[in-house]
Amino acid sequence: MRYRGFKLNLTGIYNGDEKVQDWAPPSYGKKIIEKKDFTIFNLYTGYRFQKFSYIKEAEVYLKVENLFNRAYEYVKYYPMPERTYYLGVRAKF
Repeated sequence: MRYRGFKLNLTGIYNGDEKVQDWAPPSYGKKIIEKKDFTIFNLYTGYRFQKFSYIKEAEVYLKVENLFNRAYEYVKYYPMPERTYYLGVRAKF
């Protein structure tokens, strides 16, 4: 969603239940394990400046991944990062 230079984006990623081979010792793929489903949300918000001094265009943004700090893993025994924040500036000269 955009409004007068402001931008807001909320995305959700759903991964359903899975049955996968367990490649950890001692089963080495002989055992089937179930992974529960999960949903994570990411948020992006920013503001775009037009023609600022010698800069043609600039954007200040904040991005939050795993907004609700959900514990999840795509691969069993390899947890994904907790909530992560990004703050940045993009510019075109």
